[in-house]
Amino acid sequence: MAETDQITANFLAMVETNFLIGGILTSVLLVAGLAVLRMALVRLIRGKEELLSKDKRRLITTLKNVVWVVLVVGLIFIWAPEIQTLALSLTAFAVAFVIGIKEWIMQITGGLYRTSTKPFKVGDWITVAGLSGEVMDMDAFAVRLQEVDIAGQTYQFTGRTMLVPNSHFLTNHVDNLNFIKNYVFIDVTLTLEAGEQNPSDVLGTLQEVAQRYFAPLRNEALAFVRKVERKASIDIADPDPQAIFAMEGTHEKYGVRLMVPTKEAVAIRTGITRDVLQYLHDRKVADGPERKKEE
Repeated sequence: MAETDQITANFLAMVETNFLIGGILTSVLLVAGLAVLRMALVRLIRGKEELLSKDKRRLITTLKNVVWVVLVVGLIFIWAPEIQTLALSLTAFAVAFVIGIKEWIMQITGGLYRTSTKPFKVGDWITVAGLSGEVMDMDAFAVRLQEVDIAGQTYQFTGRTMLVPNSHFLTNHVDNLNFIKNYVFIDVTLTLEAGEQNPSDVLGTLQEVAQRYFAPLRNEALAFVRKVERKASIDIADPDPQAIFAMEGTHEKYGVRLMVPTKEAVAIRTGITRDVLQYLHDRKVADGPERKKEE
């Protein structure tokens, strides 16, 4: 089978070579023949006259133009198969070349788009294509991120380094998370059985505990809010603790929202939850003997 393929390839190469040689010889003969024919016809028209009349000059000019047209048409007919093969080869090469460097082109284009729009800079926290992290480095092809746990709301570095190709910035929107890099709104929620607790008591306790954690941070949080409002010309929600209450079926959902430094978000959320649950537990224990007496 291999020998047959080799013989076929050799035969095709020989045919192609012979066709190329034949095309060259035919072209040479065509050019030479038309040149000789033109010279003969011009001499015939000129005759022995030294000064040509206007009609003869016009005739000679027409003859030369006709010869050139015949030459071009003849060469096209001779080389049409080769031209077609060359055109197909060039088209195939162009398509393969574009496909091969498509990603490279998109990286460069994405880099130019990122540089011109400036959606972020080194040191910013961003989210793009589902990846969140702090921008550590940028070049013409990619952006390097240190992953930050945004989805899990721990706002801590995970230790993973991610390389985001610049092409992502052409097909995905970019969220600049610089606000939550310094401060973040957190929600501390508790879900209890309906009727188990006094809603006013639980909300009051939740608000009191949250206020105790927030008080040392209040001045800095207010200063940060004013700074962002002046810079971005937007109105940001009050950073002070805001109590929330809602019913979900047979359960009561209690919550409090407040602004805290991002690095302390997990500790503060955990502390508020722990202290409120401890208060509810202690009160339940204290109410136990009283209920037994009533019974």
